[in-house]
Amino acid sequence: MCCNQGMPLDPRDLAAIGSDLTRLTNLLREAHMQLPGRQADDFAAERDEILLSFDGYLEPRIGAPDAPIVVAVVGPGGVGKSTLINSVAQEMVAATGVVRPTTRFPLVFGGASQSEEHWAEFSDRVAHHLGEQVSSVLVDSDLTAHLTMIDTPPLEENDDVSAVQAVAVSDLCIFITTPTRYADGRAWSFLRRTRRRGIPILFVVNRLPADLELQDVILSDFARRLHDRELLAAADASLLFGITEGLIDPQNGALHADDVSAVRKELAEVADPAYRSGLVDETVYATARMVAERARSLTRPMAAEQPVVMTLMDTVANAYELEAGVLDIQLRGGELTDPAHLRDWTRACSGLAGIVARRAGAAAHEAASVWSKLPETANLVEVQGPELWRHGHDTTSAAVLALESWKSGLEPLARTHAKPGRLRWRSGPRAVEVLWRTAMSGQDLPRKVRRKFVDEGEQLVATARAELSEALRNGLAHDAERFTRFLGADVSDDLYHSIVGHADGVDARLDGLAAQIPSAWTDEDDDVEVVEDSMDQSITVEIGEGSTVIELGGEQLYRRIEANPDRELDLAAAADPESKS
Repeated sequence: MCCNQGMPLDPRDLAAIGSDLTRLTNLLREAHMQLPGRQADDFAAERDEILLSFDGYLEPRIGAPDAPIVVAVVGPGGVGKSTLINSVAQEMVAATGVVRPTTRFPLVFGGASQSEEHWAEFSDRVAHHLGEQVSSVLVDSDLTAHLTMIDTPPLEENDDVSAVQAVAVSDLCIFITTPTRYADGRAWSFLRRTRRRGIPILFVVNRLPADLELQDVILSDFARRLHDRELLAAADASLLFGITEGLIDPQNGALHADDVSAVRKELAEVADPAYRSGLVDETVYATARMVAERARSLTRPMAAEQPVVMTLMDTVANAYELEAGVLDIQLRGGELTDPAHLRDWTRACSGLAGIVARRAGAAAHEAASVWSKLPETANLVEVQGPELWRHGHDTTSAAVLALESWKSGLEPLARTHAKPGRLRWRSGPRAVEVLWRTAMSGQDLPRKVRRKFVDEGEQLVATARAELSEALRNGLAHDAERFTRFLGADVSDDLYHSIVGHADGVDARLDGLAAQIPSAWTDEDDDVEVVEDSMDQSITVEIGEGSTVIELGGEQLYRRIEANPDRELDLAAAADPESKS
């Protein structure tokens, strides 16, 4: 692993990156897809993962660049994650055993000499992202003074959540596997997500057989697979860390220090303050670059769905506007209210609200009919069942409230249009009674009432009738909101243009700092398709005079030595659970 050993980034540059990212992620928190379904779920998951990279790592790391390095140890079940941590520490830090999984909840291994302020912040952050059941072990050593490790449950547990969250708060990931597990499909999926996070990964293959030629076959095959998926710079086995099968000391649950010397040396180098700033700069740079690119990518589906959303909303608007037009015509013609109802406001209001609900039902049926024929919303209409084809359960009550509100505004309106001194205080309620009946019936004010108002009350009646029409439309609009709720809140063009602009701003700032990051990733294409495969083919290698058939990455490791049965290649022992590290 190569770290920048030059001058660390200026704190002012780090602060500027943090400010740019804060503005970008604040915009991302508002971003969402309007059309429900799988794409919206995937969008939300991607957005939340981007935000996790900022909240869990970038923001706190930029705020404390000198804090101890954090290393997440992840991998499939039973590959020796806890044993590796014990072996690095050379003491019992994490429980080990043959029962799988041994590690059920994340465990943090850190230094007792780390500052209380840092440890309090880090503990709170880990508990927030990984859960309250995280446990901690603190020891006083040169290594842990500048380095913290997180042991995680197996990838198979809880849909990789613990491992993903651990990586999200870390500077470095150690991925540990074995010859029988390195081709697991779930592992490839996790590694791709980790690479997209921008974090460096150390690959460790545990429980290698003692035969060096066989070790080379296994490590070379794993390196090739990693390189093919752009997870390793080259298909070079020397870029991997191999640990030969060894005995575990029951006192400390660890392999002999010599067995893990390469990993311990690497971690000691990473934790050395002389190298730490390089790793921090590289990880911040790569993670910030990934955040900007992934944020920019999120705007594409947001923009792509807008024409579809507009079509859907136009369909709803047109259906309800048609029914609103019918109500307007009937209102002007005095056809909306039964004359018998005009004697009593409660009956008149109730009857008119019922008409609004029926018109809303007709509009809903028309809109649902169109939506049911469109691929983007057909499933939504089917899931909602008959509810979407008729007016909402509260449409009538909403129309009543709109009408009551209209009536309450009639007295102030009447006084505004009254001639000076002609509408005394006690006359106001009587004027309201006449006015609501006149507006609903489509007729003019009685002659004796007209005299009290400017222009014989024509403008007053026209205004009251227009406001009644608006109240009826409000009742329809309340019902139409059921459709808009299914599409989520509106997403403005300004939002995704702003996201792109701020992502470009982050990239521009990082471009200006790239010369200070010698090991900065230069991958342009992050869209490599990763097949979640498990290896089921065999590779035959020649060892001396015999041939050994190994099923690499499968469930078991098979041995067949035809010409030299005495050769030391004890794969049966490697499969013995009691001897597994």
